[in-house]
Amino acid sequence: GDHVDRKILKSLVKMLLLLGLYSKHFEEEFLQETQRFYHSEGVERMKALQVLDYLIHCENRLREEEEKCNEYLDSCTYNPLTKIVEE
Repeated sequence: GDHVDRKILKSLVKMLLLLGLYSKHFEEEFLQETQRFYHSEGVERMKALQVLDYLIHCENRLREEEEKCNEYLDSCTYNPLTKIVEE
């Protein structure tokens, strides 16, 4: 994927949190877009991969999303984000 400057993202997320805009104006949209992405990717990958390979891919995605939460998203995003990826 594209290179993401995680330091800048962390600063922007912190700013949104301090301004009280994170939950309503960022997190909600972020989770909706994440759900769309994983639904589309899931359909595509289920058709293209064997079951074991698909499960490995899902495990990798869960780990990647956990890293995002730890590195630059607010901790309150972890549970809803994990639920989306698991679905």
